[in-house]
Amino acid sequence: MELPRSALFDTINKVTEQGEFIRDADEASPLLPLITNQRLAYSAIALGRCKRLINDIVHVAASRDVVGPFGELNRPVFALQHVQNAVVSHLCELYCLISAYHRVTAAFKDPTEMADAESYVQLALVSSRAIELMSRLGDLGLRLCGAQSAVTVSG
Repeated sequence: MELPRSALFDTINKVTEQGEFIRDADEASPLLPLITNQRLAYSAIALGRCKRLINDIVHVAASRDVVGPFGELNRPVFALQHVQNAVVSHLCELYCLISAYHRVTAAFKDPTEMADAESYVQLALVSSRAIELMSRLGDLGLRLCGAQSAVTVSG
């Protein structure tokens, strides 16, 4: 089956006789508002989930005991230095991402106007980093709290 070249045209993009795709740099893709809304939503969901995971990890790690220096279950998991370092570094990254998200969303307040190109790049970066952080926090929760505790607390 062969598509006619005229079927590949729309109001913004064109295809030349040689099959090259052309688009005016000044005009945005019609899919840009949809992609932007999805990235804003995914970022907000991922950041909210990261907050919940941090809360759950700290709660479980503070309430679970490990063997202390005298052979008794008398030290909370959160008292261990390597646990504190992991949680605090993820917490700092989360606060940086939340701050960046609030700064970036200010550029997208008016849906009828296009934001500058730098805002779209920053939004893509915040979105991908938030989803990556959510994944790393899930792994950290499983390592620190165990599978049953992570499922029970996080729901």
